[in-house]
Amino acid sequence: SSEDLKHYGLDVFQQLVKDSITNRASCFQAGMLSFLLDWFTVENDDAVILKLAELIQSIGGYSISGKDIRKIFAILHDEKGGCRQQHRFLLLSSIKCMLKEKGPTAFFEFSGSNSVRHAFICDTH
Repeated sequence: SSEDLKHYGLDVFQQLVKDSITNRASCFQAGMLSFLLDWFTVENDDAVILKLAELIQSIGGYSISGKDIRKIFAILHDEKGGCRQQHRFLLLSSIKCMLKEKGPTAFFEFSGSNSVRHAFICDTH
């Protein structure tokens, strides 16, 4: 895709997940975090990488799988790969922000016949 289209697409996705727990959940369940991490390692445009890191942070702040955590650590550990030091630092900063993410302990999703109550157990101590 062209650089303009990449920027536009990432901006649209960021707006979709920014204030919507349901959209974050859908992106997580669709495996978007894994896709973004793969893209992060091969992208060369610093501005696109910054937007990827922001989107990784938004979706990863909702939930992250063990597979995605292992992928992140592999990216951080791989010094010979295509990911430059400054990009690894950016990814590490995104992880730090994911850990600080505060969300509701429960929310309701009323999207038809599959409506469910999502509950999150948080240790407040």
